[in-house]
Amino acid sequence: MPPASREAIQKIAAIQKWLVGIILVNSICLTYLLVCRITKFDHFIASISLNLWFLLHFGSSLTVLVMSVIQAYLILRLCLANRDGWLTVVFVSLQFVPCLSLILLLFLNGRATKRLQAAGIRVGLMGAKASDLAAYQPAGRVKCPACGEAIEPRISPCPLCGTPIELT
Repeated sequence: MPPASREAIQKIAAIQKWLVGIILVNSICLTYLLVCRITKFDHFIASISLNLWFLLHFGSSLTVLVMSVIQAYLILRLCLANRDGWLTVVFVSLQFVPCLSLILLLFLNGRATKRLQAAGIRVGLMGAKASDLAAYQPAGRVKCPACGEAIEPRISPCPLCGTPIELT
């Protein structure tokens, strides 16, 4: 895969951060709903207050639904940034299958991590390191000594500030 542009890497990193957050929120909501079903905790809450029971269940279910729509949008953007072509349709469609959506998010997060690491960017638990993103410069480019703009090595002068670049 050819080196990605600075904009593409920053887009992938931003989408990945959102995906990680959505994975966490979905995991919390789905775990709550599952625990309520297994332990009958919802009966305990309903005995205390029916309004509290409704609020917790409705809130968790609504959060999962809203997160599904946001997930579909982010998956679409990530697939377009990765230029996945027809796989974009498959990934967005699979996102609405309950058990597969979390697996799909983890898979796409892994792909984004590999893409960022291939560009030399360190990726932690919550996504790419901001300092690495700021310093990222695609291979085959040079920095203008005056303004720091990353430009093609065959271009002189710098298109941003006009400083002559020594071509070697």
